[in-house]
Amino acid sequence: MKLIKKLAYAKINLGLQVLNKRLDGFHNINTVFFRTKLADEMIFKSNDTGEINIKINVDLGIPQEQNLIFKVAAKIQDKYNVKLGVDIELTKNIPFGGGLGGGSSDAAETIKALSELWDLDIPFDNQLIIAQALGSDIPYFLKYGTAVGNSRGEKLFYFDYDMNFQLLIVSPNIHISTPDAYNALGRTLVERQIVNFANVLIRADDNPSLLKEFVFNDFEENAFTKHNELLEIKNKLYENGAHLALMSGSGSTMFGIFDLNKDLSEIQKIFSNYKTLIS
Repeated sequence: MKLIKKLAYAKINLGLQVLNKRLDGFHNINTVFFRTKLADEMIFKSNDTGEINIKINVDLGIPQEQNLIFKVAAKIQDKYNVKLGVDIELTKNIPFGGGLGGGSSDAAETIKALSELWDLDIPFDNQLIIAQALGSDIPYFLKYGTAVGNSRGEKLFYFDYDMNFQLLIVSPNIHISTPDAYNALGRTLVERQIVNFANVLIRADDNPSLLKEFVFNDFEENAFTKHNELLEIKNKLYENGAHLALMSGSGSTMFGIFDLNKDLSEIQKIFSNYKTLIS
C-alpha cells in the first residue's frame, strides 16, 4: 500500500486583533500568520477496509471522531466516494491547545496527503473549500508563506516577508479555551479600527522598536489576569533583549523576537521548566 510522509508546521500570530462579534456568533479578526520550524510528523498509509484509523503518540483527551484529522478524512471519503481507508500515524511535537495551530496544520496536511494517497488530485480551490468548512485556521496551512488573516482568519493575503530576526518560542503547560477567550473579550457588533501589522513588520527590519510599540495580541490581558505565569514569561523575554514578546493565538504559547546575533541558547536555560524552540 502507498505511504506518504508529511510535516505539519506550527504558526505564530505576529499581532492579533479581535475586531468585533459577527451576527453568526463568530468574530472578525486581524492577524499575521507566520510559520515556524516546529512541526508534527505524519505518516499516511491507505487500507482496503475503508476505515480511518489514527494513532497518536500522546493522549489529546478527545475521541478519535472529534479529531480534525478524522473529520477531514471522513469528509473527503464522502465527497469523492472513496472506498479506501487510511491509517494515520501522528507524532505530536506542537503543544496541544497552545495557540500554535497544530490541529489545523495537521488537518491541512491531511487534505494534501489524501489527495495524493487516494489519487484524487483535488484542485487547490476544492481543498480550500474543505478546509474552510472544518476550521478558520486550516486554510492558512494549505500554502507556505506569511499571510494577513481577516474575517474569521480564512481570508488570506500573502506578502513577502523575510524575518531578519530569530524566535524563541516558550510553551508553558497551560491550556486556554479558545471559545472562553473570545467570550471574555465581550466584543460587540461594532468593528474596531484595523492595525496594519504587515506594514509594521516590514518597517521593523530597520527599526525593531516598532514591534513593541505597534504589535499586540488582544487576548493577552485576560490570559495574564488568569495566568500570571504568562506575564512573567513575557517580562523575562523583554529583560533578556527581546524586541517583541507576545502570546500566540488565544494562548498560552509565548514567543520572543531577538536579533540574529543573540545567543538564544543561554536564554533558553532561563525557561528550562518549559518546552522551548529556537526558530
